[in-house]
Amino acid sequence: ASINLSRYNVLLLTEGSYDLKKDFLDKIKEWVSAGGRLIVIGSGINKVAGEDGFEIDRKKSDEPDSVKHSDEA
Repeated sequence: ASINLSRYNVLLLTEGSYDLKKDFLDKIKEWVSAGGRLIVIGSGINKVAGEDGFEIDRKKSDEPDSVKHSDEA
């Protein structure tokens, strides 16, 4: 069955093992480009980190867990 992502505002990938095919990853990229929100937590990041179009990288082991925003001093 095909999933119609336009019915959703947010997609959450949590801890777990995912068998996401390239065509579905492309569908997620298009959905995000159209305004959808993708949230990845824990091992869920492994499916999208480093994939073209997601701009998500794995954290290096020596990086802090918090994110510093550009407007912070």
